[in-house]
This record gives sequence, C-alpha cells and structure tokens, in this order.
Amino acid sequence: MKKLSLILSVFFAFLLTACSSDDAPTAITPVLLPPMTWETVSAGEEHTAAIRSDGSLWTWGSNEWGQLGNGNYLDGGIPQRIGTDTNWKSISCGRNHVIALKTNGTIWAWGANDYKQLGTGVVANSVNHPVQIGSGSDWTMIASKNNHTIAVKSNGTTWNWGNYNYNPGYDNGNPLPMIPTPTQIASGDWQAISASDASNLLVKSDGTLWGNGRNALFELAHVVDERYHVLYETPIQISTESNWKTVNAGHYHVIATKTDGTIWSWGWVALGLGSNTIYGIPKQIGTDNNWRYAANGIAHSMAIRTDGTIWSWGSNSFGQLGSGAMTTASIQTPEQIGTYSDWVALYAGHQSSFGKKTDGSLWAWGKNAAGQLGNGDTVSSAVPILIPCPQ
Repeated sequence: MKKLSLILSVFFAFLLTACSSDDAPTAITPVLLPPMTWETVSAGEEHTAAIRSDGSLWTWGSNEWGQLGNGNYLDGGIPQRIGTDTNWKSISCGRNHVIALKTNGTIWAWGANDYKQLGTGVVANSVNHPVQIGSGSDWTMIASKNNHTIAVKSNGTTWNWGNYNYNPGYDNGNPLPMIPTPTQIASGDWQAISASDASNLLVKSDGTLWGNGRNALFELAHVVDERYHVLYETPIQISTESNWKTVNAGHYHVIATKTDGTIWSWGWVALGLGSNTIYGIPKQIGTDNNWRYAANGIAHSMAIRTDGTIWSWGSNSFGQLGSGAMTTASIQTPEQIGTYSDWVALYAGHQSSFGKKTDGSLWAWGKNAAGQLGNGDTVSSAVPILIPCPQ
C-alpha cells in the first residue's frame, strides 16, 4: 500500500507540474492522455468555449450573461465541462453569447440575449444553459460575432438572427430591428462563412467571395459613401476573383486567403499592410504564398503558415500578439510568434488569442481579466501559456 501511495503521489505531482501556468512557456511539457485533446475553440469578449476530441463541451472566463452555459452566473478561471453530451461538433462565440452545433445537425445557444442573438425566440435577456434553436437537424455551419449569427443548412440556405447594430451611434437615427429567430437571407454552395460585428462574409465552392450586413468600415469592400447607414440584407459579391479559400472577419476588418497561398485584408486596423489606412478593396499582405488561414480579434490578427509557424499584427495592449511584450503601439506588419513550427490552428477572442499544436494541446495569450485564458488566474500574458489539462 505504501508503495502504491508513493507511485500515485509521484504521478499526480508530475501532472500538476505539467499543467501549471507558473512555469515558463518554453519549459512546459504538456501531459496529454488520449483522447483528451482539444478539437476546436472559440472566444468572445471575455469568455471562451471549446470542444474536446471526445465531443465534450468546456467553457471558462466571464459568466455575467450566463455565457459559460453552466446554469449559473459565476465566472470560471479554468475549463469546466458543460453537461455530459459528447456530440458537440463546432462552436462560435459572440460578444457575450455562444452558438454551438452538434453532430446530429442541431444548433444550441446560451448567454446574452439583449439583441435576440440567441435565435431561440425567448424574451429573456440571458439564458445560462444550452437551449436548442428551433427543431431543425440539418445545420452544417455557424458563425457568430458581437450580437448576431449566420448559419448554413445542408441544402445551402443561409440564415441569420440577432442584430447588426454594432454601434448604435452610427445608425443614422434608424436602428435596425432585432431578428429573434433564424431568417433566411440567401442560398448557395457555401464552403466558408465568418461574421464581423456588423456584417457576414461567405466563400462559395466556386471561389467567389460574398458579404451582407452593414458596410460599416468597408468590411464588404464596397467603396461608396454609405458607411454605417446602408444594410445589405442579401449577400453581394466582393471582387470578381474566384480563387478565395478562407475568410475571417474581425471587429473592423477582414483577412482572407486565396487558393494560391496569398493572404489579403481590407477594412480598418490590423490589416498588416504597414499603416492604419482604411482600405475598401482587398489588398495583399506581403508577397508570400504559404499562408493557410487567419484569425481576427477586435483589433488584432494572426495567421498560420503551411510550415506550422504563426504570425501576428495589430493591437498589443494586452499581449494578444504573443510577442513577449505588451505595447500601446500597434504592430503594422506580420511578426512571427516564437520559433515553434508545430501549430495547426489559431483562434482569436476580442483581445485574447489561442493556438492548438499538433499534439492537441491548447495554448493561450493576451487579456485575462475574467480568466478567459483558462489557466486559473486573471493575469494577462504576452506569451503563449498552456491551458490546464482537465481529465
């Protein structure tokens, strides 16, 4: 018995050391017990939601609006499991709400509902547990940002709900109506979707790029003097090119990749083009052609290359660029984060960032005021830190 106790003590001590956030990031050796690795992540203003490889759902961070989905309104600084289901497939966080898709094609929502962003038709301003949106089981893609959501069904129809008023001060005295339940806006053969604060971006399987919503800061790349005030209810085509591959929208800007490996941006801030100039048409970032895809926060951007390295630019006041420093000055062109080349995925919250490595481990950096990094404290980090390994 003494021998067994000694073995167990050494084992748990090793686990705690491996998952500790106090160690320097370069010294951490993740302890990962299959199949408990991370599959996908999404982050909002100050909360984070993730799905493990076993299909379980986990959340952490701010819970002011019930956005953790755990049945209460208490913040949580480390990943906590939500329910017992193991059929969660994808997840997308708005500012203070969450939309999630299950493998059975149903979609679920929880968190803030002050702009009817949950899409359930409920009157309550918040819901602190997952609630199914409608009864459909044919949903295939979801994307949320700020106070609205866009989703696609298996038949190609596109639906949205919530509200595009990302800044009511710019609504020209005519605030847009809130959409309490999914409303169809288009149909098509879509391969990628993304939501900005005031608009949606979509890529068709033929490589064409489309957008709908508000053209607040030229996220729709429609260069006319109509900023803020005009709403495009159905998607309009952005550029005439047909080699777009991925698209990711931030608060004021959009980053997209093409099939030739180049990366492009438009809108305002965090464009990676060397200045804070507003661009109403897509502009190429540099000349490299080995970009895989990008992830955008409120005013920062990150991108991953085919060689497994990650690069970042934009605002860095909370260390969200992962460069090792917190600076008030924005970084105007892509800079590499560390020297690792085993990154496979990137995710961005408003002012926080997340990356997944080839071993399935999840790392976080940036703002941590509400525990949204998931490492157990509320101290922001300018370098990637390992998220603990709940088993």
